[in-house]
Amino acid sequence: MKEFELFSTVDLTEDKNTQAVVVCLTAFGRLVQKLFPAAPYPTLGVKMLEKTERVFTEEQIAKGRAAVSVLNLGSSAHGKMACEEVLEGKKALGSILDGPSPSSGAGALPTAGAGGV
Repeated sequence: MKEFELFSTVDLTEDKNTQAVVVCLTAFGRLVQKLFPAAPYPTLGVKMLEKTERVFTEEQIAKGRAAVSVLNLGSSAHGKMACEEVLEGKKALGSILDGPSPSSGAGALPTAGAGGV
């Protein structure tokens, strides 16, 4: 267990820091799960993570660096809809990021001469 997960006796006996006691008990439960994985009793706390090495090819790394993040679509209703279309495979991400074509007029900004702005 890590030192920051421990509590002092004062925390428990004098009710000084109940949260520290709970953190320590949860950490202890996590440690017991790791030491005795097949134990026939209920568990306390979340399972301790194990390190997982991931190996990527140079091609995968290059593809990931070249990809445009879906987060760049924004949080507007249009962005959410576009994101869903990309994730469902209905549209390519590039076509959405390029925006509407100028001839369609959709999403065009008003000019100073139009509409009396």
